[in-house]
This record gives sequence, C-alpha cells and structure tokens, in this order.
Amino acid sequence: MNKSIWQELCSRSAGDVCQLAVDYCIITDREHTELITAVQELALQDKNKVLVTIDHDTPNSTIEVGANQRQLINWAVKEGLSMEKCRGVGYLRYIEHYAQPGQLVVGTGTHVAGLGAAGVLGLTVTDAALLDVLKTGTLTVTVPQVLTVAIEGALADSVMTQDAALLLVQALEKAGVRGKLVLLQDSDSTLSLDQRYDLCHLMQAAGVLSAAFMDTAATADVVFSLDDVRPVTALPGALENVRALADMQGIKVNEVFLGGCRGGKLEDLRAAADVLRGQKVAYRVRLLVAPATSDIYIQALREGLIDVFLDCGAVVMNQGCSACWGKAQGTLDKGEVMVSTGSYNYAGCCGDKEASVYLVSPVSAAKAAVTGVLA
Repeated sequence: MNKSIWQELCSRSAGDVCQLAVDYCIITDREHTELITAVQELALQDKNKVLVTIDHDTPNSTIEVGANQRQLINWAVKEGLSMEKCRGVGYLRYIEHYAQPGQLVVGTGTHVAGLGAAGVLGLTVTDAALLDVLKTGTLTVTVPQVLTVAIEGALADSVMTQDAALLLVQALEKAGVRGKLVLLQDSDSTLSLDQRYDLCHLMQAAGVLSAAFMDTAATADVVFSLDDVRPVTALPGALENVRALADMQGIKVNEVFLGGCRGGKLEDLRAAADVLRGQKVAYRVRLLVAPATSDIYIQALREGLIDVFLDCGAVVMNQGCSACWGKAQGTLDKGEVMVSTGSYNYAGCCGDKEASVYLVSPVSAAKAAVTGVLA
C-alpha cells in the first residue's frame, strides 16, 4: 500500500466521489445464504485481500448454520483465502494479526468501525458493494465530512470505557452526525488498544459512517471528558437510551453475559475478575463468560482469570461472539432479563422478543452477577 487511506481522504474534499483501494474484505458466517452463494461464483480480484471468519455461531447451533459455515470454509480452502475459523471474534482477530494503520477494510457487519482502534478505516457496505469489491479490489466512496472528537481526562474507579462509549454514542446521536467520519484523538495518550476499541466499535449506532483513532493533532470539533463519566446502562431496545446506574431501581437479573468484542477483551476479563474473586454468583443468576479470542483465552488462563470465573460459579464458554446475539448460547426465555457486555439490546436479539437486555460494562456486569440485581 503506497498511500494510506487517511492520506487519500485528506487530499480530497467532502462530497468528492473516488475509487479507493481496499486492503481487506471481511466475510463472516453471519452472511445470509444468498450472499454466501454469490461470493463463490465470483472471480476474485485479489485472493490475498479476503478474510473469512467463522465467529458468530460457534460451534454451529443448527444444521442450516453448519451448512453455511461449511460452504464458506470449503470456498476459503478452494481459493486459498485467509481464514479465522472458531478462533474468536473476527474484528478482534483482525486487530491481533492483520491490522496496519492506514488500511481500508470493508464488510457487511455493523461494528466494523471497531477496527478504528488500530488506525484502520472500517466501512460497512451493502451486499452489492461487497461483491463489487471482491471483483475489482476497489470501493466507490463519497468523501465524508469529518468530525474530530478529543478524548480527555481519566475514568473514576469502577468506571470503564464501555460506560464512556455509550454516553458518547448518545451524545453524537443527539448532535446529528449521520454519515460523518468521526476521528478520535487520545489527548492524554493514556488509552489502551482495548479502550480505543470500546470507543470506536459502537459508533455506527449513532449514524456515523465510521470512527477511528488518529495520532496526528487537529483542532477538535467536540471535546469529550472522561472525568465525569459514571457507570451507565443502555436500556432495552436502543443503544442511545442510556441511563445512570445510580438512577436504576434494582432490576432483578436472570442471566449475565461477560464476553463478546465489547466485554471479552483481556482488560475486560481482568476487571470483572477483580470483582468476582472470592465471591459467588447469586443463586438465581447464571453467569456466562466468553473470552473474545483464542489469544485472550490463553492469556486469561495464564493469569488465573478462568479459575476465578469457575470458582465463583460461572459457565466459561468457548471464544467467539457467544451470547452477545443469543442465537446459540445463553438464549433468553420470555420475560427474562440479561445484563450483557455484548453489543445488542434490540427486542429478540438474545432470545425471546419479550426478554430484556441491558448493556453495561464488565465491572457492572460482574457486580450484577454477585448481587442478582442491576443497580
């Protein structure tokens, strides 16, 4: 790659239409059958720029899911494509093993903006655009307006960047940033890669085109301070419907999920383990823990974190998306309440449409697992 995506975009004006070279096209096992069939019929422009990930429903929960996954696996083997098979959440695997600052990556998922933690521009595209990228290696883009957000200050005890991210999504959604590219700046240079991921990956819920951290200084359009952030939850139904936990009346919990790309990173597991060490999961609550990737799982084993989870009464799942979207593991019954570090809380996302999902940080999730209430 001779010119980074940031150099390309900065050399053009908002509204310009241009063709950009794509570094990777990510195809996941969440793609529908018609798209999986269509990609197999293409003559690929560059096989080295395609990554197949089997991560959403692993191990497969139904015969139909297994058939789709087998098609993707067979296609990847036939074409000699890069493949991440049951090694964890594809976006985090990409950051661990493929990411280079300045890359352009496309996929049909709605959280590809998370790659911005590593300085990668992740764009969500339509099925038709994905097929065109596979054939041509390029993406037609209308250069977006840019909104620069400076992240300042420091988080208080028991507060995590997941809390800050939910508040930032709420603030940007209200500000009307639809279609803009959000460039984040770590003003104090204190945020870890895990924390940067938290602040990027839900941004598309606010309607932005994508988000990414940039280390170059620029005048900030918005300053977001971490100093005043307190533990919050996204109420069932909408990510931007955020409320302080201090204002909650004590919601009784049936299930707690600690995992996914929003809550199964190593820093997340460490923070939750600090809460759970020496404790027991509340009698009526089931706690599911799923490290996000194989690398994270191995390190969690080395640090004794898995022992902590098992000792407190948790069920430790395999690496991957797991109960975040509830199609295979931890499925909720009618009327049940889940406290989740996952990415979804729409009706039916984790089971029955009359179940409720509250999104929180790993620390808040661990506390709910011990007390049996969200408060």
